[in-house]
Amino acid sequence: MKVTSTTLKTRNFIVLYLIVILLAACSKNNIGQDNPQPTNSTDQNALTAPTTLNLQLGYVNGRTFPTRLALPITKIGNQDINIKTVFDTGSEGLILKAEHVISPSLITADGINLNGQNQRDINGITVTSAKTTASYGTGVNIRTFYGQIAYASITIGDANGHVVTKSMPFLLIYKGISKPSGNPTSIDPDLDGICGVASPKSLPTQDTSQSNRRSPFAYINYSNSVIPGFKLQAYEPFFNGTIPGQATAGNLQLTNAPILQVGLTANTEQGFTLQQKPVLNNGQSVSAYVNGKFTIGSNSFDAEILFDTGTPHGVNISFPESLGLSQSQVLNDQTKVSFTSDEGYHYNYLADQTSWRTQINPAVKIGRSIVGLQFFANNSFLIDFNNHFIGLKPL
Repeated sequence: MKVTSTTLKTRNFIVLYLIVILLAACSKNNIGQDNPQPTNSTDQNALTAPTTLNLQLGYVNGRTFPTRLALPITKIGNQDINIKTVFDTGSEGLILKAEHVISPSLITADGINLNGQNQRDINGITVTSAKTTASYGTGVNIRTFYGQIAYASITIGDANGHVVTKSMPFLLIYKGISKPSGNPTSIDPDLDGICGVASPKSLPTQDTSQSNRRSPFAYINYSNSVIPGFKLQAYEPFFNGTIPGQATAGNLQLTNAPILQVGLTANTEQGFTLQQKPVLNNGQSVSAYVNGKFTIGSNSFDAEILFDTGTPHGVNISFPESLGLSQSQVLNDQTKVSFTSDEGYHYNYLADQTSWRTQINPAVKIGRSIVGLQFFANNSFLIDFNNHFIGLKPL
């Protein structure tokens, strides 16, 4: 059939008329809405103000000082849960005992059974076939854990205060090995996993190795009024020097302490001595170590100190061989030790054989020293992910 210009005009008019009718029909679905809302709804879990969470001080083996900071997790995916993880400023990423998250019947010595699939949804948790490892400790104390990568939204905290992450990667652990002996080992005898809260590296498309992992607090949707990061308040005011209840070996006694603030403001950082960390070429990076100088007796030397809540007690210092140290040794009681950061933050303590047990280790060059949980009794600590700050503040 020959198409004339008149025919085309008639068809164009009909099409235009139908479009008008369609738009009118669509508008009826928005009665009372002068400005219909977009299809993507607002994130109900966005953090609009800094939020305080309970950590739990853990006591064990009759000690009169805490040896654990425990961070509760109350929901993973669609599943309400009651697990507790080591709050660890010395690492990044979340690893969990698989049997405490999914049915133990799915777990084998070689991994999590996905029935031959690349991934499987379990109560809103996407468990993938991708396997990787996470290692902790140094020297003869290295422990390596084997797991499979999973993704889910996670609720961190308890009924007194909590935050909800976006869907984030974490590791479900099915096996642990102590490197020196090859013997099986557990993540923690009393807790269900490790929550590494340090580095906020740029989001990878997939979590395929430990180097890709970030603090769970980096997966929160922060509003413009909140700086991504966290503050850990000194726990001494919540600790009276006595053990709550009867603590025995393998029986961790926990007591709540509202000392963790997720999200920062400029006011939060007032009074802190801040050290800005470098930004790496492959993404943002903030680790919990601070540059400065150690002084032990008459010896003063450059140092990098990792302030590590995941180390239950004590201090390990990298001591220059040039100062005459040929082998590791433990400092005598009442030995005075001090540290001064490059920005002038000063701290000192007396070595002992319990909470401040201090070992010095020979090092050819500047090595990373580790200060354990006791430091956080009377020092507050923060990490500002946006500005790459580590902050220290006395009680």
